[in-house]
Amino acid sequence: MPARRSLVPLIGVAALFLISVAFQVRFTYDSINTQLHVTEYARAPFRLNNPDGKLVSVRPEAKEAGLEDGDRPIDIEGRRVRGIADIIETIEEM
Repeated sequence: MPARRSLVPLIGVAALFLISVAFQVRFTYDSINTQLHVTEYARAPFRLNNPDGKLVSVRPEAKEAGLEDGDRPIDIEGRRVRGIADIIETIEEM
């Protein structure tokens, strides 16, 4: 009678396969959703320079609000910001 091979490695490979399939399905869904609704997303009014957080490439709508190239945000919604990490963290929490 031949020896049975352990099922543990096979189960591990199957689990990794299912995780990779789930990741690919989610990635594909998000990519298609972004392409279908590209006009519904607001564009960024400016870019931030790393690491100091100065504004660069300020768009016309941001200029109308009084922002200029080279401005550095001091606070957002009353919360002090010292660099790009603080700006990103504050915006993500909104």
